[in-house]
Amino acid sequence: MPFKPLRLPPRQLNPKPKLLWFSPTPQHSSSFSLVSREHLERLEGFDVYYAAIHYYGSPVDCGKYKLLPCNTPEQLAHYVVTLKPQIVVLHHSPVSLQPLNPIAKALKENVEKLVVMAPVEGYPMTFEFEPLFSQADVIITHSKYSQDCLFKHGFKSEIVYHGVSPIFKPSNEKPNPFTVGVVSSHVWRKQLTRIIDAHRIVRTYNHPVALKIYASTYDRSSWMPDLKRYAQITNPEAYFHETAYQNIPASYESMPKIYHQFTVLANPITEGFGLSCLEAMASGVVPITITHGACPEVVGDCGLYANIKDYLTLNIGRVALVDVEDLAEKIIWAYQNPDKLEKLAEKAVARAKQFTWTKAVEKLKNLIKL
Repeated sequence: MPFKPLRLPPRQLNPKPKLLWFSPTPQHSSSFSLVSREHLERLEGFDVYYAAIHYYGSPVDCGKYKLLPCNTPEQLAHYVVTLKPQIVVLHHSPVSLQPLNPIAKALKENVEKLVVMAPVEGYPMTFEFEPLFSQADVIITHSKYSQDCLFKHGFKSEIVYHGVSPIFKPSNEKPNPFTVGVVSSHVWRKQLTRIIDAHRIVRTYNHPVALKIYASTYDRSSWMPDLKRYAQITNPEAYFHETAYQNIPASYESMPKIYHQFTVLANPITEGFGLSCLEAMASGVVPITITHGACPEVVGDCGLYANIKDYLTLNIGRVALVDVEDLAEKIIWAYQNPDKLEKLAEKAVARAKQFTWTKAVEKLKNLIKL
């Protein structure tokens, strides 16, 4: 019987480097989930494992990445030891990355490149974030504002702006009545009670302006006001989207329909980037924001800016508090000047096109590659 040599699969001379990406699960409604999905769906040249917070299922192959449950530092350390990734990207807020401080040194010692990718909302941050950040080979943030905050803490960083999906585009139908919209989570810096207060002032002048709030409550602190109860007491006309309020995320494909219900977006918030402003702009909706934080880098001269009343220092840093009366005045101006608002909306659509996920992913790839 003739000898048949064993046929081995062709050897990969340049195998793809393994990338372990740590962030909230892609099914979550947070911006971290969205940004992770947008990056990893486009990132080529890596063998990607997605270590997902709030995911409790079994490991599953999702095509572009392998989804893994990862809800403790010990699980993350286990994946580093067993998968042996060359690159680890930790994508979350600095305060949420705190639990990884005890394993920061071990992470650094077991990978070729440790990347921390995080927005920063203010300065000074007073929680313990330095142990992890000091171990990072590369720190990535999402705005010049965040970069400046980190620099004051002694850390250099690179900026990768977010992009906006082409599914966001203007609608030919305008909302009726004129509607102020909110897309947010209910945390203190989002100031949803102040937006409710501003709308109440607008209604005292009998302007037929509606308020629609799409707010999640999953990261609400116990000491914060019950948002719906607050509205029932102070402004019963405020509308809440019940599904969002119950933390059942809308599909990403349905989000443009939400923005199309708005005439303006109320986002008077200190942000590390301001993704809702960008999505609104791409949808032809003019944002009302403030000059503190990163929103001016996104909005430019395509939105309205409400005055700042005061500042508050939280553990995430100093954030601005919007002047409720001036926010109401900006809403009234928008209602009374539809032609000027339309021109702002046209400029906003054009500006939003400058922010693409293709550009974001290309810069990210250059920063994390070996």
